[in-house]
Amino acid sequence: MKRFFVLFALALVACVGAAEPQASTDDATPIVRTVSTGSLSGRALEGVHIWRAVPFAAAPVGALRWRAPRPPEPWSGVRDAAGPSPWCPQVLSALDGVGQSRWGELAGQEDCLFLDVYAPAMTDSAAVQARLPVMMWIHGGSNVWGRAEQYNASELARRHNVIVVVAQYRLGPLGWFAHPALREGGELSEDASPNFGTLDNIRALEWIRDEISAFGGDPNLITIFGESAGGQNVAALLASPRARGLFHRAIVQSGSFASTPLAEAEGVDSNARSDSGTAVAARLLANGNITGQALRDVPLEAIFAAYDTSRGAFDPPRVIADGIVLPAAGIEAVLGSADTYNNVPVMLGTNRDETKLFNALNPELTRRVLWLFPQARDPNLYNAISDYQSRMWRASAVDAPAELMTGAGNPAIYTYRFEWDDQ
Repeated sequence: MKRFFVLFALALVACVGAAEPQASTDDATPIVRTVSTGSLSGRALEGVHIWRAVPFAAAPVGALRWRAPRPPEPWSGVRDAAGPSPWCPQVLSALDGVGQSRWGELAGQEDCLFLDVYAPAMTDSAAVQARLPVMMWIHGGSNVWGRAEQYNASELARRHNVIVVVAQYRLGPLGWFAHPALREGGELSEDASPNFGTLDNIRALEWIRDEISAFGGDPNLITIFGESAGGQNVAALLASPRARGLFHRAIVQSGSFASTPLAEAEGVDSNARSDSGTAVAARLLANGNITGQALRDVPLEAIFAAYDTSRGAFDPPRVIADGIVLPAAGIEAVLGSADTYNNVPVMLGTNRDETKLFNALNPELTRRVLWLFPQARDPNLYNAISDYQSRMWRASAVDAPAELMTGAGNPAIYTYRFEWDDQ
């Protein structure tokens, strides 16, 4: 059941409250900010300044495929930052709103490490002085799906006077892939880690630390927040020694504190998986000459073809307890001591009816009306199963980690449950 949950993860960004923008700017006027790598031309829209497709890392292609991210290359002139980011490679599914005939189709490109910045409208001089709180959103999608383009953080930035950063990260087998050959020849210690997607989120936080003041943000007041797989990635950052000091608050929305043991992800333990690094590499390089260079030379399409993505949903190993980026004992194991995880204020929560989203897609529990709308076959059974599963989700994703962190001496652990009844 755990795997079924993570296959279909939707994400949302909360946008509530009200506040007046600091300044108003004509929507057609370019909004230019300069960071260490060059100048960016964004746009103004209804009291919010927006910069999109901002590179926070070098393109992870060629020799940098399956390596820790590097800082972005500088550019000359003013870079157009008004359009959306290209997607990270992912397979289409029902959640993309496409017909079933396109489920399993590969979309996106490897050069995808970009982020979007949303800020309350303000002048250059005001931005230098503003020092507003910063929130970095990590999207969900089972860590195999999702992109910055899905989220518009304008309301959150405008109404609450905060800077919001929406970051992309490598997904699926490009984001998490464990094989001994990939550890060879790395220039950085992090190059030996299989947690490339986690490292992308850390690199985004480093970019925020170094550059966000140009947009009016305070690099000393950063909150990371994410939903579903994004919440799991927040949990990974809480546990990662590489992320220490890069954020100051954390919110885990309908997330998970689970991680995959390195031996399982590589495929060298007794529980051999058909999607382990060893098994996939053997399919990619059938001649047996498996080297890091040979794997990095494999065409993108061939990598995804090595998995069963026919339904648009697949479940490769990810968030790997490697002993480099994440503790070898796993995320949950370090929460019991304030010395072994990044001890900051944390908010945790789930939805009361969490699993009704997933169960609505389960043909054993629902039927389709007019080929589109799900209807429970047995409403009492549907509600009972969903209620039990949702309670179990909360027990593992909220109650257990909250108890561990509170027991470790963290006085700032907050929990919530979201309900629809009063809407």
